[in-house]
Amino acid sequence: MILSALFKMLKKIEKALKKRGINLSQPSWVFISAFDKNKNLLISKWVLLSSFPLNEALERLWEGFFIPEEKKIRYLVVDIVKLLEKVGEMKEVLATNMTDYGVAIVFNSSPFEVEALLPNTAGVLEIKQALAFIKQKSWGRPLENVDFYRFKTQRIVI
Repeated sequence: MILSALFKMLKKIEKALKKRGINLSQPSWVFISAFDKNKNLLISKWVLLSSFPLNEALERLWEGFFIPEEKKIRYLVVDIVKLLEKVGEMKEVLATNMTDYGVAIVFNSSPFEVEALLPNTAGVLEIKQALAFIKQKSWGRPLENVDFYRFKTQRIVI
């Protein structure tokens, strides 16, 4: 039964993405957020810096994190990164418009440690707020020896 439900939901996600011209066989950064009937966020996960094809990354995310919440999920929001820029200078980082761009920070001391914030995140109007939020998410870790990225997404509601 769980595998059947997993298969159905993944097929639904893949169908919605294909309908919008997303190539599932290409690697891509992807964010998935699940909401309940009252539009409360249940879970939000992402795959960044992936070498997996998008359909495989989605399957791994779903199996690893979403199955326990599956019965409560009423809709999903999938954000596919369409434009990704590595930002070298801090003045460029500080010029990032958080309505249009999301930000990701890769900690070089541990390249698998990445913190990210989607574009147009509620309550985050300025990049300084985004950086403070990311610092908080990384347990106050200093934003030193990091690579900054900004990105735009294509958002699909399922």
